[in-house]
Amino acid sequence: MGRSYRIAKCTAAKRALRYLRSLKKEKERAAGKQ
Repeated sequence: MGRSYRIAKCTAAKRALRYLRSLKKEKERAAGKQ
């Protein structure tokens, strides 16, 4: 249980990080349009 749980947590963290980064990029693009 411990190992798979840790892997799942790491994957979720990576996915969240990528999501936040893309969100930031979208915000910057929107700001650039204005």
